[in-house]
Amino acid sequence: MRVALIFAAALVAGLVCAAGAPAGKPTISPAGNVDYVDDTCGFPVAVHVVVDKEQVKEYDSGKVLVNGSTRPYSATGRRRSL
Repeated sequence: MRVALIFAAALVAGLVCAAGAPAGKPTISPAGNVDYVDDTCGFPVAVHVVVDKEQVKEYDSGKVLVNGSTRPYSATGRRRSL
């Protein structure tokens, strides 16, 4: 009985310490979208990024999250959906 009590106390102490471990803040950086040439339609089309509000968040666990918006326009001035 005494061994089980010591084991239970050690288990609870270990869980409390592990749960209280602080997580680091993510590293936030701009996505850095650049102008490019798209030739998927059979001929080259220059695409220019006019609004780039995307951010990349990298966490200590290795998880990467990309959020925000980007607005690329083609050479004809029409918006492209990505």
